[in-house]
Amino acid sequence: MRRCFKQSAADGEPAHAAHVSCRGEALHQLRHRRALAEQYDAARPSYPDALFDAIIDFGGLQAGDRALEIGAGTGKATAGFAGRGLRVHALEPSPAMAVILRAKGVAVEETLFESWHPPADGGQPVYAA
Repeated sequence: MRRCFKQSAADGEPAHAAHVSCRGEALHQLRHRRALAEQYDAARPSYPDALFDAIIDFGGLQAGDRALEIGAGTGKATAGFAGRGLRVHALEPSPAMAVILRAKGVAVEETLFESWHPPADGGQPVYAA
């Protein structure tokens, strides 16, 4: 894999030529990651409805309650909980996965859980699927 920061313009090329090449490489990598995320979303099955119902029942959760999802991916679990009325706050570190989540109408925060700062009012169920 090429590393853009090590590239330089060839003799006789303008200095910005290396930067153009780097931007092209970065765009190629972004498209590749997005395509992989789309393939993952299409191929990976969702969770059974009974699982969501059991978790909501066990936790005594109701429509309108908040939940924090760590590593939401493309939203397989997000959809199950949001479809039952939970207000899911999704954390996802992968920009490519976050794009798919947003396309599904999910508000997602692109961050690692370890870097995330919870709101002062806290007190919400947390899950990772």
